[in-house]
Amino acid sequence: MRTVARSILAIGAVILFAGLSAGCAPVAREVIIGYHTHSVTVPVGEILVVEFGTINSSVGDQWEITEGPDPKVLALDERKTTRSDPKEPIGAPHEFAYRFVARAKGTTTVGFEYRFRGEIPEDPARRDSSRITITVK
Repeated sequence: MRTVARSILAIGAVILFAGLSAGCAPVAREVIIGYHTHSVTVPVGEILVVEFGTINSSVGDQWEITEGPDPKVLALDERKTTRSDPKEPIGAPHEFAYRFVARAKGTTTVGFEYRFRGEIPEDPARRDSSRITITVK
């Protein structure tokens, strides 16, 4: 019985230590830029956030990646949509960004283009695009 109790205590200690260690793991820093930035340097292991401002995807606004980065250098982490105000109803305008993880040293580019309902707008005044050179150190 004593051996079982010691085993349970030992397992509990290991689980507690693992949980505390995970809680102390360093959080990757975010480097935040606007989509019209031409170039940026990001340390390995950190997150690059490219912000596009307010869009309304419920009416057809979207930003697409037209030129993907070298995945060995920079990997897409997620499309990030956040509502400006949590009280805003679904379908309201929201903030939009892409998040990338800086994986290894090198230089790569990523291109973006604004689309409305899946198409490049016919009106030249509504067209927008961007190409960013990212150096990972």
